[in-house]
Amino acid sequence: MTDAAAAALKTACGTDVPAGEPLKTSTNTTCADEIVAILDDKTRAGQPAFAGYDSRRLIGSYSWGTALSAGYTADQLAEFANATKKDNLGAAEGATQTVGSQQVDGYIRVYPQIKDLIGTLQANGIDTWIVSASPSRS
Repeated sequence: MTDAAAAALKTACGTDVPAGEPLKTSTNTTCADEIVAILDDKTRAGQPAFAGYDSRRLIGSYSWGTALSAGYTADQLAEFANATKKDNLGAAEGATQTVGSQQVDGYIRVYPQIKDLIGTLQANGIDTWIVSASPSRS
């Protein structure tokens, strides 16, 4: 993460929330908006949010998204994922939801190819966690 992105987050989200506690993004739309912007690789001011990584192997915002799960147990993360799947799998294609003041995708789909991969891995005793996003449509 760039210094500009860290500074933008500090300005937008403040420093009142103790480390390891959730940010109050449901009431602090400025903070939520900055997080959404940074997940798209730029601050709200348009400055780069990530630098110094090999883009052939990693996308900065994906790595940061994973880092945001630090401190949660596997069971807690599974609860988050299950709630998200429940809400978003049932939503109509093209549905949106509000995060901060932004409209973001509010639906997901699990394509047959990934269902097959998950099934194969699980059938062979592999605990499977998939974090993915794709513009592909069936």
